[in-house]
Amino acid sequence: MSTVLFPKVSSWNANGELEMAENAFSKGVTYSLLLAVPVFVGGVLLGDKMLYFFYGESFAQGAKTFYVLLVVQLVNVFMFLQTMYLNALNRPKESFKVTAVAAAANIVLDFMLIPVIGIIGAAIATLITMTMNSFLAYLALRRIISLKLEFQGIRNILIASIIMGLGVRCYRVLVPLSNIWLTLIPIMFGAILYILLLLKLDTNIRDELIQIGKQIGFQ
Repeated sequence: MSTVLFPKVSSWNANGELEMAENAFSKGVTYSLLLAVPVFVGGVLLGDKMLYFFYGESFAQGAKTFYVLLVVQLVNVFMFLQTMYLNALNRPKESFKVTAVAAAANIVLDFMLIPVIGIIGAAIATLITMTMNSFLAYLALRRIISLKLEFQGIRNILIASIIMGLGVRCYRVLVPLSNIWLTLIPIMFGAILYILLLLKLDTNIRDELIQIGKQIGFQ
């Protein structure tokens, strides 16, 4: 996304077309959450078994750390877009300040938390500093452009993810995940269910995917 958006945002800024950049930001958040939210839901429901079967019992013991990192990925959607926008809008100093403050906080939190609670402390420190980074970047960016979200699209993503999660949860209750194949089934089922639900709920996403398909030769 950075490869596509950065030059466009930079061009819009140079031409004084900030409204285009604002619209692209809201769409960028929506399309980033398109994957991040269902991955979070699926990871919470199946993360322990995925770690166990793919990486072994020792990794499965770190499931709590894995759950924290799933939240980190959600926060990263906003942090990444906002810091990228600051740079694209020719505000590298603001981006550097935000990143420097967060990095300093991360070092302090690592020294405080890792000796006390181990590896999960590092994950929590990362979550706190990325949240701080995202918030500071938001404060800096909103002074430059108007930040809006596509609440309809985000709502549809949440609804599809929740229904998918309920389906996966029912599967896990009914079927013991005793081997890797029985663990892969709900992953594939959840992905298919989520895609079908989202395409049904969100006509904008469906229409854009159809348009992309036509552009690459699928009629």
